[in-house]
Amino acid sequence: MSQGTEPSGDDVANPYTHSTNFGRTENTIQGDQPAISLYQFWRQYVEPTTYWNIENIPYEDIQGDNLEVEFLDFASWLTRTPIPSKWQVDGGEMIPAANHNDENPVQIIRHTTLSKYIGRVLAFFRRKFPRHDDFVNLKKNEVPEWWTRMRSNFESQCEHMHMKLGSDYNFGASKTLPLYFENRSTTRIFSESAVTDTNDFLSVIDLKYILRSLLKKAIKVGHTMEGPLLKRAYLSILYHSSGRPGEVKFVDIKRWCFDHGLDVFDTQWIEPKTSRIQSMPMVIDAENWENCIYHAIAHSLP
Repeated sequence: MSQGTEPSGDDVANPYTHSTNFGRTENTIQGDQPAISLYQFWRQYVEPTTYWNIENIPYEDIQGDNLEVEFLDFASWLTRTPIPSKWQVDGGEMIPAANHNDENPVQIIRHTTLSKYIGRVLAFFRRKFPRHDDFVNLKKNEVPEWWTRMRSNFESQCEHMHMKLGSDYNFGASKTLPLYFENRSTTRIFSESAVTDTNDFLSVIDLKYILRSLLKKAIKVGHTMEGPLLKRAYLSILYHSSGRPGEVKFVDIKRWCFDHGLDVFDTQWIEPKTSRIQSMPMVIDAENWENCIYHAIAHSLP
């Protein structure tokens, strides 16, 4: 890569020599804003001691190979950082927008959109520094060679990261509690109110109580695709898979099979970090029907 054409003294002193919005409509400018805001957040994130604004970026920061390195670092951060579709900054951290409904999963920006965001930020730099060597010989709709080379790998890495996260990723820290099959150390009061509002500490760590509550709730609401019977099946699978690395959200139903030789049900447990698939046999629980995997799966089917 060449080191770039050194601008004149006036250009260095005045980064506004080239207008970034000349001849562009208001809608086009507003369309760039999500990408520009995300880039500015990242820059502020890596340089928290100074207030940073993309309009004031000095030429020295992107001179020569610095431009490619800048976008390589930005893309690398995006491949390991889930971005909410609507976000805000709180205490220097990115969190879902304040108007998000906590009952619904937080949607994240997917790899195809992030790739377009990088393209918009790159276009901003081209408008601002058209004499940079990475831009000077490009046609109107062309991009630097290094971004063409980098883009496919970037999108693949982002997609892989998003697949690992699943649809129920939680932004920020969440409380971790132990989960016992049955909490026999303290007697609880089983009441109708407790079934519909399970928020006391003793109940939320008792799997048997939770499963009973879900079954009672299913009687009231009936069978739904994402209803209490499916949640019961997930919890039962998770309990019977205890000790294996991974999460129940990575279970692929298409891989399930019945081993007639061993007379067991195999759910094929997946390790997300290595993508390895291991046998995860399930057996009948004759003593606790609430947590019997066969009973739970059969009830969850439509």
